[in-house]
Amino acid sequence: MLKVRLLQAAIPVALLVAWQTLAPARELEVFVSTPEDVGRRLVELGRSGELWTYAGTTVRTALLGLAIGSLLGITVGIVLASSQRIFRVVNPFVAAAYSFPRIILFPLFLVWFGPGEKAGLFLVALITFFLMMVNTIAGMKSIDTERFTTVRLLGASRLQLVRVVMLPSLLPFILSGIGMTVPAAFLGAIVGEILGGRSGVGYLIERSAGQFDSAGMMAGVVVVGFMGAVATLCIARPAEKYLERMGAR
Repeated sequence: MLKVRLLQAAIPVALLVAWQTLAPARELEVFVSTPEDVGRRLVELGRSGELWTYAGTTVRTALLGLAIGSLLGITVGIVLASSQRIFRVVNPFVAAAYSFPRIILFPLFLVWFGPGEKAGLFLVALITFFLMMVNTIAGMKSIDTERFTTVRLLGASRLQLVRVVMLPSLLPFILSGIGMTVPAAFLGAIVGEILGGRSGVGYLIERSAGQFDSAGMMAGVVVVGFMGAVATLCIARPAEKYLERMGAR
């Protein structure tokens, strides 16, 4: 395990050394800056308070959109999959909507909500909604109907049916959906800020690009990568470990 950790730590160090060495040698600073300049820019943004304001906006948009979209997606998925008749009617529309690129709708969100956080929040919620709805429907379809009927015939209440039959089948699919939606939520937040934001890390990247400030752009990219890694470790990774423990039983 120690060797694995050392190798994991060596990879980013090697990349930073290569970046710092090759960028000046190949005269690429104007495009990718250097780790030294990016670090200096991050310190400047941190001291001015801009970094915390932008990061806070992105995290708030991503997590709030994730929560709203997940709750709605799980609820709608359960409702649709609970009735075979309803599911047969709406399934073609669900499949078409799921395959439709949500980012195309973002200009409409800008018209409806105006530039700013609301449009990005709606985009994140929409992306998360479809991922969680499809996963929840798959979980509902995996429920053992014979077991469900047997437990019901034994006199189980609705709450017991949910606890004994439905939740064990749904939980792996919901947790798997959460693992997919965390990076998607941050991606949606960043894209929304780049295209129409007035704050957030995406706005920082877009503003820096407009000023030909490669250090500012790369600083934003570093912050995005850090936030995505932290969110994955805090939300997605625990869900994956729980699924692994369930599979080992």
